[in-house]
Amino acid sequence: MKYLYAYGIIGFSLLLMACSGRDGKQRADDFVRLQHQDFMDEHCLLGAPTNICLTDSLVVIVDTKSDSIFHFIDRNSGKHRGDYGCKGQAPGEYLLVSCVAPYRHDTVCFYDVNKHQLSYMRMSPSRKAPVVWKGFHEPEYLHCYLQAMPAESKFVTMGIYQDACVCVLDKDGKRVGLYAEFPFRDERERHTDKVVLSQAYMASLCRNAESGRFAYAVFGAELLSIFRLQGDSVKLVKEVHHTYPDYTYGEKITEHHGLSKETPFGYIAACGTPHFIYVFIPVNRIRNIN
Repeated sequence: MKYLYAYGIIGFSLLLMACSGRDGKQRADDFVRLQHQDFMDEHCLLGAPTNICLTDSLVVIVDTKSDSIFHFIDRNSGKHRGDYGCKGQAPGEYLLVSCVAPYRHDTVCFYDVNKHQLSYMRMSPSRKAPVVWKGFHEPEYLHCYLQAMPAESKFVTMGIYQDACVCVLDKDGKRVGLYAEFPFRDERERHTDKVVLSQAYMASLCRNAESGRFAYAVFGAELLSIFRLQGDSVKLVKEVHHTYPDYTYGEKITEHHGLSKETPFGYIAACGTPHFIYVFIPVNRIRNIN
């Protein structure tokens, strides 16, 4: 018996809300109607997708619950192009792929948190399997999420850091610097252990490669920060704060015990275009960005 599965780029009954990145200004009254396309193919059996990435011609899906980790869908035809990778330690196997991000054209990069390994992957039209090659291996820091900034030959990461919430790496994985303080709500939170803060303020990253801008959207709060990467420095462009993570903090708190059970989702995911940042929020938490 064959099962037909549909994977929509826009799903999960979430409302898509847009915040403009043009000149650092926000657009409070612009609700953007988006067209969507459903990809349906009996050969693409998904379990629990965790990441999705668009290239010039492909949709790349990361799914750690199916037989293969990576799934490739042709953007024009909607047809399944192939699969790649499984869990394990051997070549072509991965332990925990935390993110996949566009790099150049039909090349993407992805990061294995447990192996501390960045890799590149390209699917050519004539092949059913991608070409994969290793990038950098950087075990010194625990990076969790990553975005490529190829025009600047750098990578922007978020992870568990002692000194800041954003890290910039060069193309070889060497640390350029740690940047940006957490948006502390009071002095007691300011003196909380930075490893605890890193976990409470964990966020997804998105980028606008043309302008060198990137943003992080916090999972456990309605909190969005927009930055610009200029050379070896990071400049804050705009912060949009409506709520803060609800967790136990203070100078004597040295372990993160998770967010409160009453904590609603913040920004579940984010993606960037030349003029807008799009964020997924639960339907029951609609608000204008003022």
